[in-house]
Amino acid sequence: MLGDRYGVPGVQAERTLDEAAIAAYGLETINDLLDQVAAEGGEDEPPVILVNGELEDDVGDIRDYPAEAVQRLQVLPRGSAARVGGSATARVYNVVLKRSFHTRVGTVSGKVATEGGWSEQEGGVTYTRIQQPNRINATLTLRQSSSLLESERGLAQPSLASPFDLRGNVVADPRTFRSEIDPVLSALAGRMVTVAPVPSAPPSGLADFLGGAPNVTEVGRFRTLRPKSEGVEFNVSAHQRLTERVSAALTGRASYRQDAYLYGLPSAVLVVPETNPFSPFSADVGLAVYGRTPSSQRSRWSTATLNGTLSARLASEWQGTVAARYHRSDYRTRSMRQAFSGAGLRIVTDPAINPFAADLSPYTPLTREWTLSRSSTAEVEATLRGSPLELPAGPLRISAGGELAERRAEAEGSQGGGGRDRTRRERGGRLAVEIPITSRDRDVLPWLGDLSVSGEFAAIHHSDFGALERWSLGLNWSPTPRLRLHASRADEEEPARLDFLSSPAIATTGVRYLDVLTGETVEITTLTGANPALGAEQVTKDKLGVTLVAVKRLNLQLRAEYAATRREGAASNLPRSSLAVMAAFPDRFVRDGEGRLVLIDFRPIALDLQRHEQVSWGFSLDAPLGEAPPPPRPGARAVQRLRLQVSAAHTYHLTNEVVIRPGLPAIDLLDGESLGFGAALPRSQLSGSVGLSRDGVGLQVSGSWRSGSRLRTGSGGASELTFDPIGVINLRAWADLKTAFPSSPWARGARMTLSVANLFDERQGVADESGRTPLVYQPAYRDPIGRTVQLELRKTF
Repeated sequence: MLGDRYGVPGVQAERTLDEAAIAAYGLETINDLLDQVAAEGGEDEPPVILVNGELEDDVGDIRDYPAEAVQRLQVLPRGSAARVGGSATARVYNVVLKRSFHTRVGTVSGKVATEGGWSEQEGGVTYTRIQQPNRINATLTLRQSSSLLESERGLAQPSLASPFDLRGNVVADPRTFRSEIDPVLSALAGRMVTVAPVPSAPPSGLADFLGGAPNVTEVGRFRTLRPKSEGVEFNVSAHQRLTERVSAALTGRASYRQDAYLYGLPSAVLVVPETNPFSPFSADVGLAVYGRTPSSQRSRWSTATLNGTLSARLASEWQGTVAARYHRSDYRTRSMRQAFSGAGLRIVTDPAINPFAADLSPYTPLTREWTLSRSSTAEVEATLRGSPLELPAGPLRISAGGELAERRAEAEGSQGGGGRDRTRRERGGRLAVEIPITSRDRDVLPWLGDLSVSGEFAAIHHSDFGALERWSLGLNWSPTPRLRLHASRADEEEPARLDFLSSPAIATTGVRYLDVLTGETVEITTLTGANPALGAEQVTKDKLGVTLVAVKRLNLQLRAEYAATRREGAASNLPRSSLAVMAAFPDRFVRDGEGRLVLIDFRPIALDLQRHEQVSWGFSLDAPLGEAPPPPRPGARAVQRLRLQVSAAHTYHLTNEVVIRPGLPAIDLLDGESLGFGAALPRSQLSGSVGLSRDGVGLQVSGSWRSGSRLRTGSGGASELTFDPIGVINLRAWADLKTAFPSSPWARGARMTLSVANLFDERQGVADESGRTPLVYQPAYRDPIGRTVQLELRKTF
């Protein structure tokens, strides 16, 4: 076989977590465990997953297994994935499962925002049975969360061109250029009246409109910061040994989620003629009103996946795998929105309608719209892995394979312009090789340590893009058992995503947006959808890293890495809020006759060039503290040692530049320029965690910090926004209830976990040169929920 349950032959793990180390995290699933280890290592590339030393074709096969099912987790060196069929730049995690394990797990949790207004509930059940080499796992999860309204965070609303209100405010006839409503009303008030509130009771005369301040509607009650969401997910996976040499795996997943959004009230300025029998005015006037039904959208996602794998050991050093996969997803939206002309001119012509007392919703109608996007993928892949040749420093290992695939995307919608189908057929092959050069164990230039090179080449023909290639080269050198260096280069041609080529057109009204040209926060209409003219993307990645095991008994590892990425022709949705983007794509930003931004077309574009360089370094420590407890007497429960787990990672961005279109200057994202809705990127980012646990009770404090940045705005970049540094601390505490109630049968297998995210409720501060915060950068927009507290009860049976 390619590997056994104790690891991968010829590869020494950089880090090994045993059962005690895994239990010290207090995590629920294998997926949680892999995420934790990846975060500690600062990983930015998906790893290759082995289970009991064998390649796991679908990580979903084991992601929902309880963390208690793992006997050992081995973190293999970066680049070791080449010998098992992965990229020469990827890291490998080998999950070694227990030989025998049988459990049922039930979990319920509730999460609330301490500021109020939002909550989330989740519940799930899991069944797991492992009897090596066979295993099965099934999981059902239900989730729901409440909506969060802008009014529940006290957000300040932008000033509008007209004083809209649910009851209404009277303004001058919008067909004229005057500000005064009616000279008679001004004479009665003793001053010029430009806005008059509609009284709460039906008016009987002109004097009833001298109520003082205009009517104001709290529109935040009709706008969501977070949608109401409901979802369910079911996963089942099984692995069965058919014969001594052949095994099969089957994984099925299905999920459904529904989100509901509110986008504010429709509005209109209605003309009330002087001849209207209910009008006391001596001239035609305008009535600025909101409709009573908010614009809304309901989105629904449903997915289904079925994967099957057949693996056979062909010889002592060869293994063949055939994998078939099918995936399907549906995304539907149903919207109620105001048409583009909804705020246009309407005249109240029905003499039976009292415009100052009637429901005027018919004058602010909503249009019903819908979109439907479907995607499906069917593919078959065959892979052969093994060693055809024994070299002096070790076996030459290769992985070769071929694949056939069909990807289909369908889209349609009531707005038209985006209803199109796209089918992509793929066929291709790949070859990966790892060549050992020197070896300490085999006494081949032992003074050099262990040195190997690896490479991969793949060519895939896409029916809509032609043949695209990818290749990677890697070098791994371990001059001493505790020191390892890795260098790699990867080059890949990638076709544009099918959803970028076929998504339906969607117009969304009432979107808050900062117009960086004027510094004004406005409500606009956004267009999203497809761009069928997108081409392929060229990506080049270089990495150079070093890992040092500084103190073995403390599992103290030090890491440092340099990474550079270059992308040409990268497909991206049109970036938001940038002077450079406005200049490069002026046709995507539509303004009215007064220069006010009213519409942005966010459909995808191709960026000419992106360059990014960074250096990162960090460490991890996982150490038992104190003396080991004495062996328990027969029948007594073993006591775990006190364990300390510490990790930290720091990233410093050297370069981050984008050329939007050929011939335009590069945009420096680290020096006040931006392509995104937020800020210029911070140069420094820091994350870390400290955990202490013993005998089923533990506490972990984690946090992240990013440096401040700035964004130039205004014509010619004359103004500037400053984004403060921000640090966020999270806390998680857990306890096995059997520790507190050792004699209670119900406490056996029960664990309570308390988690606090954003412990000090920090939100990033943003200010312009005068110290004011633009409305679109209010703290609640950047982090709507803020601090949350979650309580979870988990019980194994």
